[in-house]
Amino acid sequence: MDEKNKDPKPITWAILESLAEAVPTGEYRLYSASPQLPSGVPWGGSDCQCVVIAGSAYSGPSITGIPPSMAPNVPVYFWLSFRLGPGVSPPHKVDDCLYYTNRNGLAFSLHSKDSPDHHTGIMSGSGLGPIMYDFNLPSGSSGKISEYRSGGAHLDFEGPFWKSKK
Repeated sequence: MDEKNKDPKPITWAILESLAEAVPTGEYRLYSASPQLPSGVPWGGSDCQCVVIAGSAYSGPSITGIPPSMAPNVPVYFWLSFRLGPGVSPPHKVDDCLYYTNRNGLAFSLHSKDSPDHHTGIMSGSGLGPIMYDFNLPSGSSGKISEYRSGGAHLDFEGPFWKSKK
């Protein structure tokens, strides 16, 4: 395997159970504070402003380069963290990772920076397409993945958490 795409990392089932508690399959949720997240769901660090989690099912083809024993099954969870950028002002940065099980029930994580091609392939085959390239806050705090829209909502670090463009 080339250096560009690393193998998924094994994780504990407790993380997947926490993600399942955080969001139903087919939906997304926005958590604006660490205490809102179910125990075990990662927060994005000290400069994190919010986390978006989406749950879906993988039904795409096998991903070239991912060993069959590490290939995704169901469920698949997408975790997206919004952080302050350099200088503590917009533009913001995002950090994203996929969490899933294989056919044998083993749990894995796959970070987009570690495996960009594999990450994109799983996102495309899991119904997470509407949020794959939309790294803006969703227009609502929860909803169906198929209806995910940024809707002009953006992070405003100087004023209220939510602010809509007029």
